[in-house]
Amino acid sequence: MTGPPPSRLLTSLVPATEAHPTTRKRLLGPDVNYGRELLVALARLTGGWIGWEAVNLRGIAEQLAFVPLARAGKRAGGDIEIGALVNAALDAAIATGNLDPRFVALQGSLGFRHAVRDAVLELRTAGVAPAELRAATKRGTPAHDLATVVERFEQILAASELVDPAGIFRAALDAFDAEAPFVLDGETFVAPGLVARGLAGELLARLIERGAQSLDGDVALDDALAGAEFFSAATPSDELREVLRRAVAEGRRWDEIEIVTCDTDTYGIALDALCQRSGIGATMLQGIPLARTRLGRAIDRWMAWLSDGLAADVLREALEAGEVELPDADVPSSALARDLRRLQIGWGRGRYEMAVASLANPTAPTRREDESDEEYASRTVSRVRGARALRDFLVRLLDATPPVPERGSDRPVRISASRLATLMLRWLELVPIHGQAEAQTKTRLTSRIAQLASIEQPEVSFTSALAVLRDALADVRAWPLVTEERKPW
Repeated sequence: MTGPPPSRLLTSLVPATEAHPTTRKRLLGPDVNYGRELLVALARLTGGWIGWEAVNLRGIAEQLAFVPLARAGKRAGGDIEIGALVNAALDAAIATGNLDPRFVALQGSLGFRHAVRDAVLELRTAGVAPAELRAATKRGTPAHDLATVVERFEQILAASELVDPAGIFRAALDAFDAEAPFVLDGETFVAPGLVARGLAGELLARLIERGAQSLDGDVALDDALAGAEFFSAATPSDELREVLRRAVAEGRRWDEIEIVTCDTDTYGIALDALCQRSGIGATMLQGIPLARTRLGRAIDRWMAWLSDGLAADVLREALEAGEVELPDADVPSSALARDLRRLQIGWGRGRYEMAVASLANPTAPTRREDESDEEYASRTVSRVRGARALRDFLVRLLDATPPVPERGSDRPVRISASRLATLMLRWLELVPIHGQAEAQTKTRLTSRIAQLASIEQPEVSFTSALAVLRDALADVRAWPLVTEERKPW
């Protein structure tokens, strides 16, 4: 059975490949993953994609700006670093006393600070100057007050070694003529779905002026849906099963199937679970939320342990699930969980420290009446080995544990988000990694946490610091691989 004809967009890549078989070719799209998926489809259609490279405007801007930024002693700041500078700019703007009281009253809200950060960065990328913003807004409105925050941010940014996305695009535009011959070798093809405004739009216009070619768009939606069959099911999982059943019935290979959905998380999670059970390989454009992975569940359990006053039951559950372990130990986590239950710690750092002291000199187990000398000696050695392993584990765990609000105590606990991030990096050393996919996710995760840890921040309440840490990890995505390794349900 023959499949549906390839899209016009995909077909337009074929003559580009034939005209430049070995030349470097950039596929410029909304994001890199979009381009990679399209090139995979091209490889299925033509048998290869030699010379093709998926890029986006931000990546091209970074290449064009690399040399001028290095000469100026600047570097591209991570989103956490730039977010910290926006927070500092907001505090500096509030300190002027010129902002509307209603604007100032929201400064303690994490959501408000996120909205301010996003607005500041969007205004700068759009090329809107503070004076232009003031002229276009009314005094006493949030948009009018935002102009002062943008001014302070530009001053703080100029005094640092960092540049924000707008700074990258501006440096790329300024150095375009000098750097383009070295950076933009080969051919550039622009996907029809790419829409850019502001500084990014200026860069796109310069690329087109230099010879970037636009690819053909697909047919209208009504034409594309001609002959389509519709069905409904009780749940997203049932819908996906039906999609796979129809693919099998038509004799399709799995790499010929593309599933388009408006809810990437709901269907992505369901597809990942279905692929794990059935052993089907799948790639996902946007991955799945970190919380749906083993590593994400371990992080959620750690944060729940801290929030619950270091409850021993939560820690025991983490050990039983294999979410934490003592590296290079000859005692399994399940055995540590049994020994931890035997200690009856309850909660609170003080009780853990008392347990560590008692484990330094473990007592021999009570001998059973029907137990031989060899059996008793073996059980004693096992008890001592387990006690020492549990002690080592608790020592390392407490070294990575911040002060937390304890049950029944009204004493406020204050800590900076950067200090909490530093301790989280230590705790991650106790989290076992299974396979390449988890290793890649952990690398991205630790990179973000390290950025947060490197930024000096004031001490705030423990709850606020934990909220900042959660926010820093909120947009981390995972791209799981189908393997034979056991994954917990």
